[in-house]
Amino acid sequence: MKYTWTLLPLIFTCSCNQETSIATSLEPLVYHSVDDHLRTMYEWTNDSLIERGILEVNGRDTVLSEKYLDPETGEANDSVFGLYMEISFNVARAYLQNGPLYMQHLEHNDMVYVLYFEPAGMQDFGWRVVKFTKAEWGNPKYYPPPVIEGGEGILFNYDEGEANKDSVHIFIQEPFLVMSRGGLFYSLYNLENDSALFNNPSPWHEDSENTLDWVRTHLHEPIQRELEKK
Repeated sequence: MKYTWTLLPLIFTCSCNQETSIATSLEPLVYHSVDDHLRTMYEWTNDSLIERGILEVNGRDTVLSEKYLDPETGEANDSVFGLYMEISFNVARAYLQNGPLYMQHLEHNDMVYVLYFEPAGMQDFGWRVVKFTKAEWGNPKYYPPPVIEGGEGILFNYDEGEANKDSVHIFIQEPFLVMSRGGLFYSLYNLENDSALFNNPSPWHEDSENTLDWVRTHLHEPIQRELEKK
């Protein structure tokens, strides 16, 4: 199955500069965490708010411009939220216009397995692993890698609300590829027969109250047992 990227322009709590897009630089193509991406979007948002005159630089701090303060309460006036949401929407779109957000890739035989961060809504984060041939991947050296059409999406999962987004990575323990998040195993893929043995797209829908407990019981521990057999 060929996978076509569909990325929505989303509003983030941490966003990015509306006038900026990511350009290929001399930054090496190394692991990029979720926090790396959110930090960049936050910095772009802050820069954009300053450029629009909504924030002002005051020494080492940034403060709300006086014209956006309510003269009676000293708090932000009603126009600030709308402006912030407008900027957040535009800068998130700018950040995503370059395609999927690269995190990591691994090579195995003639294939390359790429982990992407895929925001799916307001604080809803998803992660996808896409398989390419080495010829398709092309061995890029710098971040961000070029957007590649096609590829086969083999693993996907996402969180709603508070995301388990720390230390998201993939690793290979023959004959398996594993996706891990926050110290828990979420997905297991058999590299020998190209099949996903464990891969629940939305554990939150299985148990919205105790999602991590559900993941630990129904995904992490069974995957761990499979790995220990080898």
